[in-house]
Amino acid sequence: MNKKAFGFQYAIIIGFLVGLAVFFLYKGTHVQFNGKIGDHDFYLINAANEGEKALLYIQQSAKNSLQQSIYDLAKNGGVLEIEDDHNSIIQKHECGKFKDAYVLYRLKKTKDDYEEISCMETTSINDNLKYLFNEDLNQYLSNYPEALPISNYDYEVKNGIEITGKAKSPLIFKILKEAGATGALVYDKTTSTEPIATGYIGPKTTKPGIPVSDKYKLPAPERRRGVAVDRIILHHTGDDAAYKTYNALKARRLSVHYIIDNRDGTIYYVVDESKSAQHAGVYNSRSIGIEIVNTAHKDMNFTDAQYASIKSLINDIAKRWPSITIDNIHVISHYQVPNNGGKWDPSPNFDWERIGLPPGHITLADLGKKPDQDPKYGWA
Repeated sequence: MNKKAFGFQYAIIIGFLVGLAVFFLYKGTHVQFNGKIGDHDFYLINAANEGEKALLYIQQSAKNSLQQSIYDLAKNGGVLEIEDDHNSIIQKHECGKFKDAYVLYRLKKTKDDYEEISCMETTSINDNLKYLFNEDLNQYLSNYPEALPISNYDYEVKNGIEITGKAKSPLIFKILKEAGATGALVYDKTTSTEPIATGYIGPKTTKPGIPVSDKYKLPAPERRRGVAVDRIILHHTGDDAAYKTYNALKARRLSVHYIIDNRDGTIYYVVDESKSAQHAGVYNSRSIGIEIVNTAHKDMNFTDAQYASIKSLINDIAKRWPSITIDNIHVISHYQVPNNGGKWDPSPNFDWERIGLPPGHITLADLGKKPDQDPKYGWA
């Protein structure tokens, strides 16, 4: 055997041994798992996946919301006179408008020249941007298939067009919960604010059995599948006419199932009960929302016609929805909703017993809030 043939055979043997070693190393680090993982492992993995999807959705929603809020603000010259829930203007423009355009600068005559004075503080523009951004982001988060906290971030504006947000509370995904008397474990992807119903029975019809008006209509997404509708939530509108309420909701891309007029108690059926009206943040999917036309001023009482209409309406809803009972647990205020951003409606003037509820309904005072002393509530 010559030296070349011997070297060739030697190379083949070495190559075979190296290949065999690589194969076993690969097998050792890439073992195929054929066994069954435990139920707890499965639920934990699912919860982790849901959390990752939620974070990705929030990040993308924030990008879209920033683009939209910058566009809306720029369209108005950096100014937007926004009315909040307490009937106060968040940011007023000091120089007003000229031919429907906001005046950004004004000239002040001096002795020898003119002085240019800005009509808007930078902080005012930033506040408006944060407000619009939060409104847009809340709309995206409300449309997520599972419950996400609303108005959950403290914002800081950098360089005029960059927003950073720090969460006030963490995202919570319940991994396991007990279901039924069998003790079986069921995967629950939602937060504790929305109950997953076992054997849940919905209404046979969402058509009211009492006279209502279809004059005003607003769009709303479908309810989250499997969430029990078990709350009626009452609001005050902060204005003095149903058409103003409708226009304000439409402009802010919000919605509610019913509006109760202050003149004669007319009930406007705005969003079908089968839809998830955007009125109560984390409680949207589990609730039916009713807006009561009322300015919320201290001297503005709710009318006899409104009390009669509300009582008739909530009893009709309870007849059609087996999951709702007329009591202090199922008929609640906006201020009882978690993460509500300081809501206080309906105002302390509202008499819960006049709509058929037993004494002892939770009040603002029970929650440590003092609307008769703190001007931020707009009621003092």
